[in-house]
Amino acid sequence: MEESKIEKYFSTEESFFNDLKKSLGDDLLFYCVTGSLARKEVIPEWSDIDTLIVCSDLDLKTLTNIKEAIDRNNSNIKIGITLYSLKEFNSYNSQDPKTYNVIRNILSNRYLPKIHNNRVILKKIDNKISNNLNRVEFLKDLHSFKRELIKYPDYSERNIYRFLTYMLRVLLFYKNIYCDGYIETWNEAGKVFTDLPFQKILPEDILHLVNDRQDRFLGYVNFLEWLNNEKRSGVHIN
Repeated sequence: MEESKIEKYFSTEESFFNDLKKSLGDDLLFYCVTGSLARKEVIPEWSDIDTLIVCSDLDLKTLTNIKEAIDRNNSNIKIGITLYSLKEFNSYNSQDPKTYNVIRNILSNRYLPKIHNNRVILKKIDNKISNNLNRVEFLKDLHSFKRELIKYPDYSERNIYRFLTYMLRVLLFYKNIYCDGYIETWNEAGKVFTDLPFQKILPEDILHLVNDRQDRFLGYVNFLEWLNNEKRSGVHIN
């Protein structure tokens, strides 16, 4: 049963890709599955289908075709798109840390594009740019994390966990450790930051160990104090 749920992710993505390719035609210059599906680490009921897409232009026709392809997905699996025009992508002025991470994985052959027109330029990211963007991303996630904590007891633990994992990933990045996905990030964080105020947490815990929610929440709160201590002891987001 579990296997069929995982297979559904792959079939849903394949249907979406074929739909998009048919509707966009030659305007679809780049298409790559990213995230947990690309790594074959799908977590049913948790994972989304993530994609990086580059089109010739982002005009009304293109945007409408993409929206209609998403709307035709009736699988109840969310399809996420990071979308660029060719000019936008090749300029490297509009890309976020997530895109930089995807490019790094493509260049290392960890992610394999289904379409890659040679007009789409993939290049190694400048460390200074990456550092600055990661700093901004970290601070954004930190404030989102705190805003979600304030909603207790009606907070979304799923959101809390995502923000927390992204922050741990950035902290590891500043230790020159590059992680992808929840499992790898939490495994490495446990090795590097041995005084974290919680043990390794995985998405399955959030989904199924509902009775432990209160204990996990206290760990999330204590993370804020831990973070300040870590900043004083050498983990700097700058």
